[in-house]
Formats: sequence, C-alpha cells, structure tokens
Amino acid sequence: MVEVNWDWLMIYSVTFIDPYSGQILETIDFGSPAFYYLYFVDKITIGIQYDGPLSWPTFQILSPNGGEILISGEDFLITWTNSFLPPQKLWYSSDAGINWSIITDNIQYPYNSFIWQVPQLNSDSCLVRVGYFPCAYDVSNNFFSITFPVSVETEKELPTKFSLSQNYPNPFNPTTNIEFRIADFGFVSLKVYDVLGNEIATLVNEKKPAGEYEVEFDASNLPSGIYFYQLKAGSFTETKKMILLK
Repeated sequence: MVEVNWDWLMIYSVTFIDPYSGQILETIDFGSPAFYYLYFVDKITIGIQYDGPLSWPTFQILSPNGGEILISGEDFLITWTNSFLPPQKLWYSSDAGINWSIITDNIQYPYNSFIWQVPQLNSDSCLVRVGYFPCAYDVSNNFFSITFPVSVETEKELPTKFSLSQNYPNPFNPTTNIEFRIADFGFVSLKVYDVLGNEIATLVNEKKPAGEYEVEFDASNLPSGIYFYQLKAGSFTETKKMILLK
C-alpha cells in the first residue's frame, strides 16, 4: 500500500509477486510510516501496478566475502552495506548455496553488522546471504571456510630435579621399561649390573638435554635373578633393583 503526498511516496508495505505464477514471494511491512520511510519520486502513475523510478534498497556483503577461514564455535562479525531498509534477514550455507539456514530474521536499520557464533561444522564451500531473498539480497562473492579448532597439546614442563623410576613390569621376562628425568643438560649414563657388581649392559651413555626419557632393557640372553640399574647424571646417582623371572 502506498500514499502519495506531493512529490513524495510514502510506503507502508510492499508485496513481491511472481509475474508468471502469481505466487506471493515476500511481503515487507514497514510499520507506521515516518520521515525516514520516504522515497523521492520523479514521476508516478497511480494504478494497479507501479513501474516508476523508485529508489529500491540495495545490499553488499563486506565480510565474509570469500577466502576467510572461520573457526567453529568462535564469534565472527558479519558486515555489509545497504541503502535504507526495514528489518533484514541473514542466512548461511555450508554446501555452496544448495541449502540455507537462517542466522537471524530481524536486523533493524541502520545496523549493518551482526556478531555470528560460527556453527559446529567443517566445510570450504560456505556462503552468507543478507536481505530479502528472492527479492533484494546479496551473497558472498566467493566461498569461505569453516573449520574445527585445532587442539594444541600443552607443552610438558621440563623436570626441575633428577629422578630414576622403578622399572615396569617388575618382575619381568624378558623386557622391561626404565624411566628417568634429567633437570639439566649434561652427560648421562644408565647401566645394568648383576649381584656381583659386574656391568651387564649400557642403556644410555651420552649427553642429553633436560627432559623425561624412557628406555627398554632386553634380558633375553640373561638368566633369571636379581639385577641392578644405575643412573648417573652430573653429581646425581641413583640405583634400583629389578627381578628377571623366566
């Protein structure tokens, strides 16, 4: 419905109709008209249909407009430019525009941005649409991506002291694991001895940076019995007992 007053056209509501099928596509209700609902008209013919030079609303999406990488669950600011408009709608598609989901259906003029919580999905064929589809709208120029956040493994803290752990399993047959921690860079040795103090095996014999380490001891060629393993690193020395049962 329109009301003409001198050289101005005051719009109360607009209904878009498919000229071929007669189906109503969209009805925009402007509510109670006010000054900012006025459109200047150079020429008008009053009748059933108006085809005069009415300045109609336009849209242009600024972001996301193609190439962006959005993270699921995070907030993203959708922005666009537009001429005078009543409440607007926002949609997104994650399948190249085949299907669309509503983001919001009530953005009031003159706002031209919306904080969107990015949905939980993974796609590189995403689009955003703003306006009144299929009457007046704009779509992202190119695809943008939505991806799940990459989990970052927390870096392990370096040991603040030297230590030697009990081997596991214990008793063992024929292999067992030995863990130890080094607090400073330096020369490290880890050796295995029998009950008489004879050196049976050298597991570590080199310089190592601070950190946590684990080595495997294979006693396939040794008889059952009690053995000892000893860690030396700088001034630190520690010895533990292990039992081989075959």
